[in-house]
Amino acid sequence: MLERIWDRNQAIFRSIVLNILIDRSAVDDVLQEAYAKVLRSRKDFSTQEEAYNYIRKTVVHTCIDTYRSFRRRNALFVQPHELANLPHGDGQADPLTRLMEMEKGEAQSTVLEEVKKTMLELP
Repeated sequence: MLERIWDRNQAIFRSIVLNILIDRSAVDDVLQEAYAKVLRSRKDFSTQEEAYNYIRKTVVHTCIDTYRSFRRRNALFVQPHELANLPHGDGQADPLTRLMEMEKGEAQSTVLEEVKKTMLELP
């Protein structure tokens, strides 16, 4: 049952990953990891809808984990003088927190632009 649901909804899962990560190169890796998590869970599902929802949730959570991993890895490459120039927000003195908030805003802007572009293409 899981394999049929996975195959039938592959485009939806791919879209979810792409919209969260905005990185086409990571899509297959994230989907493979999510599918492995689903198989390792060995859960029994009473309905196909329950199985689909579990798979979708696993895909989303795997995306979020991957996104956080990317951000942590990229934060290591920020130069100290760049941290000093980050905007201050909500009285947070921690430079890493400020960097993460700035990146979150940039990611949200990018996603909104993609959504707007896609909406304009709809009939």
